Amino acid sequence: MLYSFLESIKFTAHIFPLAVFRIGIGSYFLNQSIDKLNTNYLVTPQLARTLNELLNSSHASVNFKYLISEAIIPSWQFFAYLLFFIQLFIGFSFVSGFLVRVSSFFGIILCIFYLLMDVASITPFYQILLLSFISMGFIGAGRCLGADYFFYKRYNGWLW
Repeated sequence: MLYSFLESIKFTAHIFPLAVFRIGIGSYFLNQSIDKLNTNYLVTPQLARTLNELLNSSHASVNFKYLISEAIIPSWQFFAYLLFFIQLFIGFSFVSGFLVRVSSFFGIILCIFYLLMDVASITPFYQILLLSFISMGFIGAGRCLGADYFFYKRYNGWLW
């Protein structure tokens, strides 16, 4: 496995900057998930409060606002855990370079949700993050400086 890691630098050096960017985004998502653990995000209704505040300043469609207010906010604890585990999975996946395409898919879904909220203060960040997830998933950024190259050599498929 260590040999494959070093070999991935040799054969996929052209995507080395993308690998550094992938590790940076992964550390951001790991930090976000650890902050959710440390701030009692999973036990107190902070997600419901945040979504209520975002809905007040949002220009989203009426149907999407209805979905958030009737489905997500009442069951805030389930969605808080879901958000925590998605961010944790994206973080571990991007830092280790394992299953980057799968975690990019979850990141795309997460970014689309935030973009559908249509809040002017967060929209540019999630637009850039969405394009980053699309490019990392399309290119397979886990093959350089990641575990995906090891599995790509042995089990050629779309996951790696």
